Amino acid sequence: MGKIISIGGSLLKHSLLLTGILLLDILTEFHDFFTISKLQQDQYEVLVIELILKGAFIWFLHWLYFRQLKRFNPNGYGLKPLSRKNVLIFLIGVASLFGFLCVESLTPFNADNATNQVLVNKFIRTAPLLASVDAVLAAPIIEEFILRGIFFNYFFNKNTIMSKIFVVLVSGFVFGLLHEPHFTVNLLVYCTMGWLFGSVYALTGDLRYSIALHILNNVLAFVSMF
Repeated sequence: MGKIISIGGSLLKHSLLLTGILLLDILTEFHDFFTISKLQQDQYEVLVIELILKGAFIWFLHWLYFRQLKRFNPNGYGLKPLSRKNVLIFLIGVASLFGFLCVESLTPFNADNATNQVLVNKFIRTAPLLASVDAVLAAPIIEEFILRGIFFNYFFNKNTIMSKIFVVLVSGFVFGLLHEPHFTVNLLVYCTMGWLFGSVYALTGDLRYSIALHILNNVLAFVSMF
């Protein structure tokens, strides 16, 4: 009974921490506090402020992630020396990403109707430079630190195959819900992306590979809008 209470308390504490981090992420979206006309007028000033906020937030996530790994790291996550194995895993991830995007383009549903994509499209029309920095660079780094780096070491962190499969599935589902909160086909699209990024991180043990793949995905999505 005591063990169950201890596990429950730990899950609650980590869940509250994750919720707090996600709320901080929302607060760094400085542009959300502006009207469309005001954002168009002051885009460059908002860009500078948002870069400072997001830079500070990324530093905090970096500090929290590596502090966490020093305290408890049963899976050996961290910065790995360049290896053929990890490069191969990354290249397979890139090929899988292109394959998935090709399949997605042939399907009848329209990903532009996804909740996240509607907001991104509106953001790009309003402040293209700010949107490009935010969507292509800042968002992938922040999301990978939170939903892969921190999430993987706080939840389902046993060094077993089943634990890794489960954490990839759950983190991918959370990633999907954060981008598409409605149970539509678009939710499955975002979940699949999350599962791909999570698989690359779990197999390489190095967050830089999933960050790079996530940035590549967002670059491709951004370019396809023009």
